[in-house]
Amino acid sequence: MPSNASDSLVVFRMGEQAFALGVAAVERVVRAVEIAPRGEAPRGACGSVKVQGRKVPVFDLTARPALAVRASDHLILAHTPQRTVALLVANVESVGPLADGGARVIHDLEKFLASADRAAFAPEP
Repeated sequence: MPSNASDSLVVFRMGEQAFALGVAAVERVVRAVEIAPRGEAPRGACGSVKVQGRKVPVFDLTARPALAVRASDHLILAHTPQRTVALLVANVESVGPLADGGARVIHDLEKFLASADRAAFAPEP
């Protein structure tokens, strides 16, 4: 049976664990760029990046020291009900249907991020 967009996932790695996020929540995936230190970034975010003139908070999912971006890192720009966020991930493995079920599927990105990070979901100005 052919897959459709509703069952397509972006599969990415954080350490040894694979995670998957529905493509409907993903704006795009880009190579990581320099992350501005936290400053005005909301609690829970390690910093921010500018995307088409808007400041987007970055959540570091790599379990490395904050702002330590490697050439292989990616930012997943994704939507929550309140705003766009960027997820810093070690690498993106695939986009499409989940092949082996070995990834933890993130059904609700806002709940996935720690409850202490909820301040990051204030509506964008």
